[in-house]
Amino acid sequence: MSTLSPDFDALWNFAKPNETEMAFQKLLPKIIATGEVDQHAQLLTQIARTQGLQRRFDDAHATLNTVEAMLTEDTPTARIRYLLERGRTLNSSGSPQEAIALFQEAWKSAPVLDLHGYAVDAAHMLAIVDRAHAMEWNEQALAYAESSDDAEALKWRGSLYNNIGWDWHDRGDPAKALEYFEKCLMFRQTSGDQSRVREAQWCVARALRSLERYDEALAMQRALAKELDEVGETDGFVHVELGELALVRDDDEAVRRQFARAWELLSKDQNYAVGNAEALQRMKTLGGIN
Repeated sequence: MSTLSPDFDALWNFAKPNETEMAFQKLLPKIIATGEVDQHAQLLTQIARTQGLQRRFDDAHATLNTVEAMLTEDTPTARIRYLLERGRTLNSSGSPQEAIALFQEAWKSAPVLDLHGYAVDAAHMLAIVDRAHAMEWNEQALAYAESSDDAEALKWRGSLYNNIGWDWHDRGDPAKALEYFEKCLMFRQTSGDQSRVREAQWCVARALRSLERYDEALAMQRALAKELDEVGETDGFVHVELGELALVRDDDEAVRRQFARAWELLSKDQNYAVGNAEALQRMKTLGGIN
């Protein structure tokens, strides 16, 4: 059985789930016309994912209910993707414990179907929902990916290096975190996706700040800000870090400027705003915003 994702997965833009949903909806009649029920159901799982990312959880669950009614022995890939997306929707809507059993089922079932990329996805999601065992799940996922010759599983290495880096950072070991962030950066540099490279560079710089290597961290964040400006993009998290580094230098004007810009950008990010009210208030206060 092929482990390659259907062509419609190439339409994903995770930064713009609303646009991705429109692209998927436009494609849907063509997929239906093929009579390929597994592909039809798979596409619906991804439409549900776009809806979840837009925090339209009722819509996502309704779409997944449609998928669930379509599942048979002839839709094995759709079933695995259904488990993943139902689990993600439950987790994002505030029911992580309900999601665990779904991800565990996907983790156990996907390898039997040679769907190794989805197996890694399931383990990585278990690390997110089962926080008490996050490191163990991420390490299992990475070991699985690194031992695989499956292209879809191998693609997960960058994300897993990043996630394990954050596991170490959260445990108070930024030096170990830096090792994994640098592995992630090396991996991303081979991908040709400059946005992912910038994300990895930000993480390296963040670990450098935790290690009190402030000059190196500042140089990296300034380079990121310059590159983003050159390509016409913004990133509130870069401004947060520039603000934090300005605090270290007692540069009050830069503190106000950077945190004000960070608040302006991140307060508009609906997904970030949920659960980060305290961080946003700190940005607002340090930015001198009334």
